[in-house]
Amino acid sequence: MPAATRRLRRRRSARRCRPGATHRNARDLARPPSASGGIARTGRLCPADPGTRRHRRPALSFPHTVCGKSRMMRNWVAIQRNPISGHGQNRRELLRLVDELRRLGFDPRLYASRARLQRRMDDPNWRNRLRCIVAAGGDGTVADVINRFPDVPVTTLPLGHENLLARYWGLPSDGRRLAHIIAADHRIRVDLGEWNGRRFTLMCSIGFDGHVVLQTHARRRGHIRRWNYLLATARTLWNYRHPPQVLRFDSGQQVQAFHAIIVNNPGYAMQLSFTPQADPRDGAFDVCVFLRRRRRDVLRYLARAALGRIHRDPNVRIVRACSIEVTPAPSAPPAPVQLDGDPAGHTAGTCRILPAALTLIVPGPR
Repeated sequence: MPAATRRLRRRRSARRCRPGATHRNARDLARPPSASGGIARTGRLCPADPGTRRHRRPALSFPHTVCGKSRMMRNWVAIQRNPISGHGQNRRELLRLVDELRRLGFDPRLYASRARLQRRMDDPNWRNRLRCIVAAGGDGTVADVINRFPDVPVTTLPLGHENLLARYWGLPSDGRRLAHIIAADHRIRVDLGEWNGRRFTLMCSIGFDGHVVLQTHARRRGHIRRWNYLLATARTLWNYRHPPQVLRFDSGQQVQAFHAIIVNNPGYAMQLSFTPQADPRDGAFDVCVFLRRRRRDVLRYLARAALGRIHRDPNVRIVRACSIEVTPAPSAPPAPVQLDGDPAGHTAGTCRILPAALTLIVPGPR
């Protein structure tokens, strides 16, 4: 074909594609409808153009088309995904979630960029029409969402490693099932914890466990696997010095301990159970305090936690409290802290309960 003919065809094809009909960033589907009220499109090339020979659909783009006017009238769902959770089976579940939400009449918007979701949420017109935010990832993704948008209904598509929050409330990793749970809109109010202004849903751990998480994240290369935690636990068991910390409870009680786990939600990694009686809707923490620090004591703690018998250990105390102040003992160094599986600095600090602070969308009663 002569070069002049090819150039003419390209110019005609370009004129058929209206400005504003393409996405510059396919990972962020948070684009408003066309200003002219026409059909919203995805992809780098205009998919409706009959002169376009090739259409490369980028990763995580969705070919559905919806009239711009009707889209603005519908409830929309923000999906904040962990960028490393968009591959393989996780990607397929994201696609299923978006497809099913659209089939059910919602307008799902997928975000890999935290800044783009923040800009959308800063617009009151969009914020007022929001159904919920889906945290697509692990417990760390949920913690990130609740800290940025504490007053917004949240649910989770569990794509992480442990997914303790989703496991406790029965939230599925199947995208289609989660779409129907969002449509049913069964909401509950649950407590949150707060450590030095940072919110968490599961637990705040001070000492041994905090050091394990700190070492795991310092050595991570991509996805964190269970064996990463096991290796970090072995290193911590051998090297960690267990600096004593002083815990002051709102009841006036004071305890010196070498490790403490402040629990809001009873789920814990690797099926361990430290406070199985904890209830995330009772307005209080269940605090597991460890009074000895020898290696054999730590191994005994882990064994009894695996069997659900930690409360029978004479060197363990379970205390209920709404506020706990933690400081290093005199001449002792600070201890590392972890919140929901992520490092959170070192002591000193204050942990307090926030009763009914989070709206969570969960499966309804059967």
